[in-house]
Amino acid sequence: MKIAPLSGSVAAAVMLLSLSTAAAEEHASSPPLENSGTMLPGTTTAPHCTTPVGNRASEPAEPLTRDEVWALNEAIQDEYKARATYRKVIADFGDVRPFSNIVHAETRHIEALSGLYAKYGIAVPPDEWGDKVPSYTSPKEACAAAVQAEIENGGLYDVIMAKVGKADILRVFTALRDASIQRHLPAFQRCVQGGGGHRSGPRMDAGQGRRGRGAGHGYGRNGRTHN
Repeated sequence: MKIAPLSGSVAAAVMLLSLSTAAAEEHASSPPLENSGTMLPGTTTAPHCTTPVGNRASEPAEPLTRDEVWALNEAIQDEYKARATYRKVIADFGDVRPFSNIVHAETRHIEALSGLYAKYGIAVPPDEWGDKVPSYTSPKEACAAAVQAEIENGGLYDVIMAKVGKADILRVFTALRDASIQRHLPAFQRCVQGGGGHRSGPRMDAGQGRRGRGAGHGYGRNGRTHN
């Protein structure tokens, strides 16, 4: 099978995940920096951007299989729910860490997936999770739910990656799974052990995304059973 190369936008998104996602979670105990609009090293996406930018593939990509379309949809819905739940947590309790840091990584995850939709000429599904996410009684409870959801998110990516044959999609999925298990999960575990989230200082932007993950059933944060 011919392996399609990464397009400019998808390659930029993957590079962004490996650089800026690491910075966001490694500094989860520090106040977030203000968005300056400066381009991140090795990327074509500014920190405040909500849409990846870059050159489109010069040649048409090989069409996705039915399973690959399903896998993309599962991934982006899971990331949508995560971001919406974090927004709810911050709306309820303020800019508490690690939510106020990791939420920006969730937007980058969505950007990376959106780049794949663009490359293969598929419409990005709408984000309709805003009023469908759970509420929590405390930041600590929200962190405990996030721990479980990060574990489930890793399981989701293991399931959907088995349905994918294209190297570019597998690279993005692997980066997102690793971010959840290696960075997000430990941050939320520390939150639970430390008694809950702590304020991260003045908000960067009242419209920025916020994320928290309600404990789902089956794989993934959207609580669906995957085939």
